[in-house]
Amino acid sequence: MQGIILKNGNKFSVKEKSANKILDEGQCVVFIDNDERKIYLWRGRRSGVRDRFSAAQLADMLYKREFGGAGEIIQNEDEIKKRITAAYLEDLPRGKIQETGVFP
Repeated sequence: MQGIILKNGNKFSVKEKSANKILDEGQCVVFIDNDERKIYLWRGRRSGVRDRFSAAQLADMLYKREFGGAGEIIQNEDEIKKRITAAYLEDLPRGKIQETGVFP
């Protein structure tokens, strides 16, 4: 599963981070699971409005580009926690992020 952390307008790696550090309440995270055709959108309760908007926009664009609208965007906190703690995480490739047009 691939993902990216958004915090204070910056992008950070998910690689080699624990689930607790990834699912911090002060940041947003977008994960893509190509096998199950699901995108997980974590929006921490203390995350900034700009990060929430960027994460939602990135999730929507990935949903359309990767799955042609036939996938699913998961926002349920419990389901995300369960899935992330059991997954091997990699960084979302830079090209995939740039293709969405959300980030320059």
